[in-house]
Parts: sequence; structure tokens; C-alpha cells
Amino acid sequence: MKNINTPDKHFPKQNGIIVGTLILIVLVVVVIVVLVNYSGSDKHSFDSTNYSTRGLYPVGTLELVVEDADRPLDITVWYPAQNPDKKREKITYYQSPGSTGEKDLPIYGYALSDVLPVEEGPFPLVVYSHGNETYRLESVYLMEYLASHGFVVFALNHYGDSLEALNEEGERVVEDTIDYIVHRPNDITRVIDFATTVNDGTGHLSGVIDLERIAVTGFSFGGWTALAAGGAQLNYDEFDELFCQNPEYNDDVDDACAENLPQVDRIAKLAGLDAPPEGTWPSFEDPRVDAVVALSPGYTAQFGRTGLQSFDVPLLLMVGTNDYFLPLEFHTSFVFENVASEKKYHVIIEDATHWFYANSCKSAPWTIPIGCPQIRAEWDDDGAFNVTKHYVTAFLLSILTDDLDAQSALTLTAPGITVRY
Repeated sequence: MKNINTPDKHFPKQNGIIVGTLILIVLVVVVIVVLVNYSGSDKHSFDSTNYSTRGLYPVGTLELVVEDADRPLDITVWYPAQNPDKKREKITYYQSPGSTGEKDLPIYGYALSDVLPVEEGPFPLVVYSHGNETYRLESVYLMEYLASHGFVVFALNHYGDSLEALNEEGERVVEDTIDYIVHRPNDITRVIDFATTVNDGTGHLSGVIDLERIAVTGFSFGGWTALAAGGAQLNYDEFDELFCQNPEYNDDVDDACAENLPQVDRIAKLAGLDAPPEGTWPSFEDPRVDAVVALSPGYTAQFGRTGLQSFDVPLLLMVGTNDYFLPLEFHTSFVFENVASEKKYHVIIEDATHWFYANSCKSAPWTIPIGCPQIRAEWDDDGAFNVTKHYVTAFLLSILTDDLDAQSALTLTAPGITVRY
């Protein structure tokens, strides 16, 4: 038997083979790493900041309902919570799929159900309005992050305009979309009223909410809702003149013109008016709203220039350059250039789509077959979520808590991010 410690006459050859093999392996690994990095190098990213990382507070969550015989509003609440036993913050939310007969749809998050709030409140209130025919849990990660940074968040389902209002064919079974021009901003007022009642009650949230500091946030039609609740007013005369009769914008607004202008009598009636007003309509504003966040807001041309000039609360607008549903120039740029707000920020996200702010595919796996992987295709997921969390959290801390560091963070730019202010 050969002594393994005895030099072999073939060792130099074997050694050469081994060294050559090792070099080949290293080269293959290097090539793989380069290829992986190269393949991802065309994806945008955004580094983590103090405002995109989870805050100091554990997060509690609970479900509430604004009871009403005609239009009940389901609400999910997130708030800074106690967690003395250091339990893992993990939860599965469930969204009803509506009239499809399927089981509820899971969304995985990081919170504790029905736990006590921390004692050092009260905390500012943030009301969240979802998009057209979507649902209040569409951006759970953002709601949880805001609660961890010291906000109480009320996210509502707009009755009749949520996922639950659709049948198996995806058709609305309750009311027409146009009705929500009136219902949606009124829903915001109802939720703020309800938050006042809850805050004055004896439940978990008694005394937790600071009703002197209120923001409304929203996505898509929810962004429009937030703008209306903050003071923007309808002006269908200007909408028709500036957009519907303007060949430059005609391709972008055909649907909006066709859906809205023939129904202004109906909208006026729902708003309690005898006839459609000439010029600017009466406001849906809730004067308790101190700030607004509008994520890719839609239908904004209905305000006209004059209707937007009546909006003067601090405003954060976010939009992607690949938002083909609601093009940048026609929607958020028009809003930014016409509102009267002294503090206004317009965050433009390169290659972001309309649904850029939605839950991750991993947290809502049932969205994968319906296109979730494509909504952030030009961004890595962490970077995409960091963008939304950073600017929304920094804005709300700046406006509602006078945080000067957060105010400075609002003007942060990075590759793929432009901020107008």
C-alpha cells in the first residue's frame, strides 16, 4: 500500500491538472458572477435609508367596520403596538375575492393581531384609499412600515368599488364607477368621523389617534380621492375645454371624456345639486386633512386648472414613466403645476409602471398568474419598495411631525429617481 505521505512521481502532472481545474472553476464562477451582475445591472435599484427601513415600533393590526345599511366600510387598522414578549411579527391577511365563489385570498405581512398599542401616543392618522375596483390591502408593506414609524393607518374598502364588488366575469355588481366621484371623498370624511369615535371610545385605540394631524393617501383612483378630500374641486367646463376639445390630448382622454361628460347630471344629483354648476363645483374637501399623498393619481383632469388651484395643503405625488394607464404629463405633472400648495413634491420613477406600489409577488402569490412579476420588471424588488417607503414616510414625518431630517430626505435623488419641488 502506498504511503500517502510519500511523494509520487506523477504528482507534478496531477498537480498541474488540479491547478488547471481550479483555475477553470474560478474562471467559470467569475463569468457567472459577471453575467448575473450584468443581467441585473439594467435594473434600477434604490439603497435602503432611515425612511425605508422598519421603524422602532412593533406593529399591531385589527379589523373594524363603519356600519351603515347602504354603504358599510370595512377597515384594516395598523398602529404602533406593545410586544413585551418579543413575539414574531407575522400575520396572514385575507381579502375576499368578491362574488367569484373562491376562497379568500391571502396576503402575508408582518404585524401582530389585536394587541395593545404603545402608551406614548397619540399618533398622527393616515387614511388610505385604494384604486378603482381593487382593495384596501393592496400595499400592506407600506401600511405596516408607516405604523412602525409612529402613525395610525386606516385603510378602507370603498363599498361597491372594491374587488369584492365584482362577479365571476369581473363585472361590477353594485354601482357604476361614475358614482364614486361623489362617494369616495365622502367615504374619507366618514372614516375620519369614525376614527374620532374610536379614539373617544374605550377600545384598543382609545386616545391613540392625534386628530389634529391627519393625512390622506391613495393609489390611482384613490390618489384622485385623496386630492378631492384635500380640496381639489371638479370643473367639467375646463376639463372639456382643456382636454376633450384639445387634439393634443385627445388620445389620452377619450375614455375619460366619454365616461364623464355625458353623466355630469347624474354626478350633480348624487352630490345633492339641482344641476351641474358652471365652472368650479362645490368642494368635497374635509378641512381636517393636513397633507395628501397621491400615488399615480387618475381622473385628475376633471379638476381643471381652477379646481386644482383651490388645493393648498402639502402634497406628495409619485408616478412612473412607464405608467401607460395614467401618463405622467396628463396626470401628475398637470396636478403639480397647478395646485397652490407651498410644499409640494413630485417624485418621478424611471421605468416604473402603474402598479409599482403594490404588494410583492411573494407576499401575495395569487397575483403571480395575473401579472405581478411584470409590474416592477425594470426594478429589483427591494429597491422598488425602498423608493415608495422612503418618500412616503419622509413626507409624512416631515409634514405631520415637523421632522427636519425627514424634510431634507424628501429631496434625495438617485439613478432612476427625479424629484421636483
